[in-house]
Amino acid sequence: MKKSIITSALILVILGASASTGYAAYRPVPSYIYSINENEKALEIISPKKEIIVQDSLLISVKVREDVSVSLSVYKEGTEDQEEELIIDEEKVEPGEALNMYTKQLKDLTPGKYKIVFEIEDQDGNHQDTITKKFTVKDKEEEINETLELIRETKAVDVLDNLKE
Repeated sequence: MKKSIITSALILVILGASASTGYAAYRPVPSYIYSINENEKALEIISPKKEIIVQDSLLISVKVREDVSVSLSVYKEGTEDQEEELIIDEEKVEPGEALNMYTKQLKDLTPGKYKIVFEIEDQDGNHQDTITKKFTVKDKEEEINETLELIRETKAVDVLDNLKE
């Protein structure tokens, strides 16, 4: 009887000690440590992701970190005969309330090469970074016709032969 009481008491002491040691080792991490993530980009481009756009309108969508100021410029790149054309000149990016997202719709884009330039400044107004996103706008009808021509040139027999090889 004494043996079982001593054994039970020893088990209770061991369990109690391990529980208190486990609790003592647990320290919640203060929330202020997560408030600034230095690895987080100041600006994340959501749209346009693709390099080729086959429509005459474009939605520019970006996510902006709170501690920076961003301005946006859009250019149509020039050709040999033309100079670069400024479409939007240093428009301040004002993120919305939800998720710090900013969107801008561009309409009536003509075929050609474009670039979006984001100028990023810190809270003190010092230049921090420049991010450039390039894309090409192609005429929808021309793109469809080119695709159809490629389909016509490719014969089903050729595709099957390629699959066999």
